[in-house]
Amino acid sequence: MSSPQKLTSSQIAAQLRQMQEQLLAAQEEERMEAERAKRVAEEKAGREAEEQRKRQEKEIAEKKQRIKEAKRVKAAKKKLEEDERKRQEELAEARRGKARKVVPSKRVMEDISDPSDPPYQEESMENDSERDEEPKAPKKKKRKVDHAQPIASTSSARSPCARCVEREVDCRPQDQSNTDQVQPHRQRQLAAVGLLRKSSWGKWKESRTPWWSSAAVGPGQGKHWKRLEIERELEELREEEEEYEREVRRQEEEEEEEAEEEEENARQSAPI
Repeated sequence: MSSPQKLTSSQIAAQLRQMQEQLLAAQEEERMEAERAKRVAEEKAGREAEEQRKRQEKEIAEKKQRIKEAKRVKAAKKKLEEDERKRQEELAEARRGKARKVVPSKRVMEDISDPSDPPYQEESMENDSERDEEPKAPKKKKRKVDHAQPIASTSSARSPCARCVEREVDCRPQDQSNTDQVQPHRQRQLAAVGLLRKSSWGKWKESRTPWWSSAAVGPGQGKHWKRLEIERELEELREEEEEYEREVRRQEEEEEEEAEEEEENARQSAPI
């Protein structure tokens, strides 16, 4: 078996140079690859920036075009409104011209009048004042509609009448005790059940007639029974409101007591 061949120093040096050259070539190739990748990235970023710039310019141009179009439409609309206003003024002037007698001006009358004639000044001024006055349109007489109906039950006394429901109008006052807020037909309805009456000077006011003034008190026996039912319902509502207020006050007091207890506990637990 032959012994391994020994390398001379020159051969070893040649191998080292070859390996160094290969290493330098690999490093150069890596550097060129990195530069190429950097160049590609820069080109891509440049293209994206250019596309974004063009897109922004397009959006700005479209926005300017929309603003310009809106201004044009607004100007055209304003011109149409101005033309319509002038046309209406001309029509009104023409109607006024047909409605009045044309009177020559004072200067023209002085030129053609005889000095011995009486002065025309007062008549001219009167005619001028009459000419300046526009003819007034005749007032339309409002048709009086009375849609108040007698109230058959207490439930309808607390609700608007049928006509107002159809018109989607609530004729009930916000404050039942304020008779000034009650509409006229509603006043007549409340008067029908004895809740309102007319004073000697014609003003509606709450009726103070006692319910026991009626000879008979019972269901369906006169308006005072309905008044009694309404008063009982109002009293129940007042009691419910008072109960609610008491409950609210009680909860507030409990919350205050809890807050005071927590504050006292925090003060005691705090280190001295």
